Amino acid sequence: MPFSFFSLDVYDETTEYLLHEIYLEKYPIEMLPKDIRDEMGQLPANACHALKRKIVDEWEEAGAELSSWKEFPVRLRHELSDLPYRIHGGREFDLMLKGIKPFSVFENPSAAMAKILDKYFVPMADERGWAIAKFSDDIQTFMCALPKEAWRINAYRLVQDISRRVKWDDTLELMEGLLLGYSQEQNEIWLEYRRNEGLQWGLQKMYKFVEDAEVASIAKTGFKAFLSENSSEELVLYFPHFGAEDQEKQRALFSVKKSPLAKFHLPMVKLNYRSRYVKNIDGLDFEIFECAKSELPALNREISGAIEIVSPPHEE
Repeated sequence: MPFSFFSLDVYDETTEYLLHEIYLEKYPIEMLPKDIRDEMGQLPANACHALKRKIVDEWEEAGAELSSWKEFPVRLRHELSDLPYRIHGGREFDLMLKGIKPFSVFENPSAAMAKILDKYFVPMADERGWAIAKFSDDIQTFMCALPKEAWRINAYRLVQDISRRVKWDDTLELMEGLLLGYSQEQNEIWLEYRRNEGLQWGLQKMYKFVEDAEVASIAKTGFKAFLSENSSEELVLYFPHFGAEDQEKQRALFSVKKSPLAKFHLPMVKLNYRSRYVKNIDGLDFEIFECAKSELPALNREISGAIEIVSPPHEE
């Protein structure tokens, strides 16, 4: 059963990146202003709604906490998760300011994310002594650690270096989770969740829309690879977040385009730097990965197992 989280978010209006979060579950429901309670009752899962600043400023508890964020907008957010805790992705700055998260990593950040890092994270190096490190090994990587936590930078690089040489497993996942600031209990919950879901380490299920001509070419390869002459200049891959059955994920994607779907598995460690953003499609979250057509041969080499073709449903 999914866990439901409500929060008040201060966010950057240009990028919508979360800067400060108030967890509403820490307040008895009767302490919340009526306007917020009403909005909570109407807000769909995995959605946000901008609030008038007056609503939160007049609520004594929130108003005091948000007094240093007056120039920023506030929104109500409703988040569903299969896990009984909030994941760190998308709220790194807030968690580091609160001292909850000791270390954050951003691999091949998008142009929008790079602006966030320069605008909010980098100034903290002077203001609060955060350690900043930038690397360009296989991919562009930005790392940020709280004072006295800079050792995590080299430790994380070591874990990633090992992952390029051996198959990812529970031990490496635990080490990464602990370095990023997840508690031991949260890491154990996460590992148990993956085991219960029957998920394999290192491989992620991906989807790609294909045309009929491309389906025929995939068949010629024995359903092992995509052929470049049938692919568009930019390859868009969809990675569904956990929490729904395959049929639900496919139904959501078919709401975008009535075209065959290729379903296949890739090693996530080879794919992370191509991640661009998360998009909610028909109530489900999909991470969007983009690859240039020139990268297709390398992508083909990484495909594990066969490519499965899923046809769109027939119109009634």
